[in-house]
Amino acid sequence: MKSNLKNDVIFKTFFSRKGNEVCLIDFLEALLEVKIETIKIEQEVNLGRFSPEEKTGSLDIQAILNDGVVVDIEMQVDDRHNIVARSVFYGAKPITRLTPKGEEYENIKKIIMINILNDELFLFENYITKTVTVMD
Repeated sequence: MKSNLKNDVIFKTFFSRKGNEVCLIDFLEALLEVKIETIKIEQEVNLGRFSPEEKTGSLDIQAILNDGVVVDIEMQVDDRHNIVARSVFYGAKPITRLTPKGEEYENIKKIIMINILNDELFLFENYITKTVTVMD
């Protein structure tokens, strides 16, 4: 059987596991074309205590880069026709959590949303795509 990281449970477990930070850093550096010195994974997932039936609509992975930028990574293999609304919802959570009351809007932390989809979100004739191979 071939391993497939496009399974959201496996993806979330692999990239959020303590000790695998270097894999997430490599993935994000290749995708964002930036150098990442440190990363903080907000919540580790334990595959032994997780089943697909337990899905609660939680964000797959949220990481905070060394410069404070928040990166939300969402894996959605099945097209549920709600990824735009989910992206807005998931992007708003860290903004409201990390922004002090009274903060100026121009000082709000940058949020990067990465959606890994198994379908086309935008139907463009000339679709720009980026393929990244991450290898150890």
